[in-house]
Amino acid sequence: MSSDSLAVPAAIAAAAVDQQHHRAVVLEAFGVPPTVRVVPTPSPAPGQVLVRVRAAAVLSYQAAVLSGARGNPLSLPTVPGCGAVGEVAATCSTDAACGLRVGDLVFVDPSLRRRDDASGRVVNLSGHYHQDVAAAARDASWRDGSWAEMMLVPVENAIPVPAETAAAAALSPAKLTLIGLYGVPYGGWQAAGLRAGQTVVVAYASGRFGRGAVSLALAMGAGRVVAVGRRMTTLQPALDTLGLSAADRARVVPCVVEGGNAAAVTAALSAAAGPGGVDVFLDLSPQGATQEASALFSAAVAVLKPRGSLVLMGGIRAPVSLPYQPIMMKDLVVRGQFMCTREAVHEVVKLVASGRLLLDDGWEVQEFGLDAFAEAVEFAGTAPSSVTAVLVPN
Repeated sequence: MSSDSLAVPAAIAAAAVDQQHHRAVVLEAFGVPPTVRVVPTPSPAPGQVLVRVRAAAVLSYQAAVLSGARGNPLSLPTVPGCGAVGEVAATCSTDAACGLRVGDLVFVDPSLRRRDDASGRVVNLSGHYHQDVAAAARDASWRDGSWAEMMLVPVENAIPVPAETAAAAALSPAKLTLIGLYGVPYGGWQAAGLRAGQTVVVAYASGRFGRGAVSLALAMGAGRVVAVGRRMTTLQPALDTLGLSAADRARVVPCVVEGGNAAAVTAALSAAAGPGGVDVFLDLSPQGATQEASALFSAAVAVLKPRGSLVLMGGIRAPVSLPYQPIMMKDLVVRGQFMCTREAVHEVVKLVASGRLLLDDGWEVQEFGLDAFAEAVEFAGTAPSSVTAVLVPN
């Protein structure tokens, strides 16, 4: 999707907005260029807060979401955008249970969960993925994403970021959007119960989530991190740009695996992991890695220690095979993990606040104004994994 096809009408770009209205990017239909529009600013009801968006994430595959090529179910029209950082602009005056105050800095978690579901399962990603399209069509108060000057969100999705944390680390709102990127792999490590000193594998480690998974594993105390890639020419630069200390670099072992030969992949992983084997194998395979997925998972089962964990969080959409007997005989745990728990986002914020996770190291953030969302989409699709695109609406 080219920037020309997503051009913003000049009249809209120059529109004056009063306190009852704000500007937002609106997607009317898949494949139809979104436009910036002036829309009514909602008032928060009990259980909601209004957030003034300072920075909103733009995903690397955003163009495929907007065109419909990725197949994300969405109730249209909607405001795109998955995750944001901003300040609380308004709370409900009758909501005594709301602990947030106007002006509080928050990270907006896009993962929506049913309040009456004790499992905490993610059912929707605002502005990005509506599993329950019918419910999204009935209630527009939560389906919109973050590509807007204002955003209405559930109170529990506005995660406080201590102002002193951002100030002490000199983190801009745009840099703080990386909390969302780290939240996804943190969900995988949390699901596996990662403990200090363990040996873990990240496959693949050269993408944005993979790089985040490597940094998180180190921050959480992993003893050895096997970083898997398909080509050293892309893997090593991705690791080099993480800004790791000499001690952390010594705990990361690059490992190149190629093709669908399970024996060769097993040998490469075994050599990288060392004689003790692997405690946790975190799969973040992109959709394009489908052909070699079965070989990778067979190798994962082979190198995992007894009672080890294989966590599936990637984009594989085709059926894959898993070796039944070794899984059973080694008491392995194989589980899927979609996104992360709400607690995980809070814990990522704590890692940032403690200085264990340095958002300012190894990442470059390219900022775009709301009117330049088309350029941001195009840039995000071609930028290296160490660079992220962010919209700055205000």
